[in-house]
Amino acid sequence: MVMRKAYFIGFLLASFIMGAAVGTVYDSLAEDAAKRPGRGRFSRMVELHQKLSMTEEQKVLLDQIVEDGRKQFMALGQETRPKYQKIKMDLREQIRSILSPEQTEQFDTFIEEQDQKAKQRRERHHGAVSYGTSECRGT
Repeated sequence: MVMRKAYFIGFLLASFIMGAAVGTVYDSLAEDAAKRPGRGRFSRMVELHQKLSMTEEQKVLLDQIVEDGRKQFMALGQETRPKYQKIKMDLREQIRSILSPEQTEQFDTFIEEQDQKAKQRRERHHGAVSYGTSECRGT
């Protein structure tokens, strides 16, 4: 039983660490894309415009389709976020239930640091790049 708990805790901590690592790498890539125009999602749109020799009307329509899809993905994220948060909080409570008071304090500090890093990544990501649909038609 003790080994199962140890594996479970190890798995959860590894998951948190992997999530932080993936977030850091993703953030780095997003920052690089913001610093180097011509890369990323919108450069692929421009490339598609060129490869398909799209008319201005087609470019506008494509940009609208992609923007509508982006809005739908954002709405889906807003719908699922509360469920995700509940699962995350439940998992944290389950972990706390198997820890000593000293471990709980260390765990809470660890979680607070991870949450702060995630918040900073979100702020940098959302604030780093602001694209308007007109930029998609840069060809």
